[in-house]
Amino acid sequence: MPAEDLETGFQRLEDGLPERGRKVTDHGEDSSADENLELTADSEKDRFSVDAFLHVTGASGEENPALQVTVVSGCFRASDGANLDGES
Repeated sequence: MPAEDLETGFQRLEDGLPERGRKVTDHGEDSSADENLELTADSEKDRFSVDAFLHVTGASGEENPALQVTVVSGCFRASDGANLDGES
């Protein structure tokens, strides 16, 4: 996928997350030599975050565009005897 399309998608992600109840807590270039864009957004009601990275140029200097998205969940504890299979 062309880097321009991924950049557009990354911008839509940044713009759309607050509209869906997510607070952008970090945005900007990461500390890598490639200066990839990084975005972290936290849910305002649920216990999870979204981390997104836009990679355009790889370590070799060649263009290698990619969009990486990771969802990080808070820890949950089930009560004793809870059915974790979702069946009644």
